[in-house]
Amino acid sequence: MTKFYFQLDGDIIRDVITYQHEGYTEAELENTFLPVGINAGYYRLKDGVPVLDQALKEEADHASRSADYVELERRLAA
Repeated sequence: MTKFYFQLDGDIIRDVITYQHEGYTEAELENTFLPVGINAGYYRLKDGVPVLDQALKEEADHASRSADYVELERRLAA
């Protein structure tokens, strides 16, 4: 078991560290490896376990698209 400390916005994970820090929530996990993107704002801490929220991931992916991609998408839709 490994202890992690999560900075939360409600139940959305914003940051993860491995040492105790004020304002962070402790969770002990069996897995010592966390998923890629755990602090990207689309994982929620549910019952002490990080869970991917697909709707938040799609929102984050959409918001982080490059200007070139947005332009290409606009042209293809026309």
